Amino acid sequence: MNYEFDWSLLLQEPNWSWVVEGVSNTVQLSLLAWVLALTLGVLIGAIRMSRFPFLRLIGTTYVEIFRNIPLLIQLFLWFFVFPLLLPEDIMRAWNRLDGVPFLTALIGLSLFTAARIANPKGTISCGVLDWINRISNLPSRNHTLCVQGDDPGNSIRIFNHF
Repeated sequence: MNYEFDWSLLLQEPNWSWVVEGVSNTVQLSLLAWVLALTLGVLIGAIRMSRFPFLRLIGTTYVEIFRNIPLLIQLFLWFFVFPLLLPEDIMRAWNRLDGVPFLTALIGLSLFTAARIANPKGTISCGVLDWINRISNLPSRNHTLCVQGDDPGNSIRIFNHF
């Protein structure tokens, strides 16, 4: 197979504008999802470290559900199934919105990544959050909430999902 791809086609219109729009959408979606996931993940992580068993159960259930369903399946559910669960008039209004694919991707990616961020990491020191845990009045149950989730590449990985 001796085919050489002509990359110069990407620099011609309308292809170039599509590439720019795709990169722009990817960066916007990734940054918004990262901010939402970080906020929700820290909140769920704090709930998981609560001294109240019911709150820990809620946080653990969230993490287990969203971590164990693959992202592609979640995106499919948010895009195709979620609107069907809404009342018919709200479903029609939802489907008339301009940015439904973007919104469903934002919801799915944020919830998926928040579950990874909310995973406590034993007593591993995690910089600023370790310091916050030490000076706050919240009981830490010998855990430190580690923002990077299950590995340091989690914040960067969010850009790779799309």
